[in-house]
Amino acid sequence: MGDVRGIVLVMAMAGLSVSAAAQPSVKAPTGISGIWTNTSYDPASVYDPRKGVLKTIDGQMPPLQPWAAALLETRIRAAEEGHPFANTKSMCLTSGVPQLMFGPRTPMQILETPGQVTILIEEFNNFRIVLLDARHAEDPDPNLMGDSVGHWEGDTLVIDTYG
Repeated sequence: MGDVRGIVLVMAMAGLSVSAAAQPSVKAPTGISGIWTNTSYDPASVYDPRKGVLKTIDGQMPPLQPWAAALLETRIRAAEEGHPFANTKSMCLTSGVPQLMFGPRTPMQILETPGQVTILIEEFNNFRIVLLDARHAEDPDPNLMGDSVGHWEGDTLVIDTYG
């Protein structure tokens, strides 16, 4: 795990850890290929919505746009008052980005190849493709994984997703 320690994925994957048994046979330069899971999941989050918010690697709230931070706070307060938000999982659909990383240790496999990072998600057998150093589609069809493009800033994978 030493070669992946300290890597922060701006796409809210901080707080996840790679399985020591899943080290790739061909090492990617950044070392993110492998099996990842949310080891910070707290089963008490079922009763305390604030415990269900994924934290960054240093234990802080993830950086959010002001509108997203306000929406998160509104949903947390509603849940605390007994009115939880009915997300897509309540309709037996995948949770999408970034919610799929909040769950109870549901593993994801990250495959880094030239020009692309692919994330295989156990939940509903989904996948997310992040094209590297690319442009967004002109008019993407809305979907739960969005249109994702990324680039490396040092050892940090920065992913921009919309749609």
